[in-house]
Amino acid sequence: YRLTPAGWAALDTASVQPAQPLAAVSLTLDKDADALWTQGLSAGLQTAGYAAVRIDSREHANKITDEQIVDLRRASIVVADLTGQSPLAFFGAGLAVGLGKPLFWTCEEGEARDKKLFVDTRQVVVTPWTRDKLDDFARRLAQRVEAVLGRPQGIG
Repeated sequence: YRLTPAGWAALDTASVQPAQPLAAVSLTLDKDADALWTQGLSAGLQTAGYAAVRIDSREHANKITDEQIVDLRRASIVVADLTGQSPLAFFGAGLAVGLGKPLFWTCEEGEARDKKLFVDTRQVVVTPWTRDKLDDFARRLAQRVEAVLGRPQGIG
């Protein structure tokens, strides 16, 4: 048996929606990203009304890209952090565009400023961050998401 595109579409609309919309975050799996995750990305997305999910936040026995695809399909929005040129970030961003999901780009300020990115950032808005001002980054990320999409329905 094989599930057709129409079948996938039916499953997408039939799936139970979480109480809070999901934001899939694609970033490096380096442990140095933990502070960025907790103090910046997750905090900012929570403020904007989204429950953030990070690909390496749960145990699984699948290929990491398979798990990422599941998260991206379930998510309402996607955030890709380009710091360190993470292949997972580029994979997640490309899939988000293909799925028609709103995509928000972030990157460490020095890398963005020095144009060390493989993506042409003249075409997209990148929200920069610095390790010593992650609370400010969280605030700016929340403002950016809300400015583009507004608050999710049913979220204060």
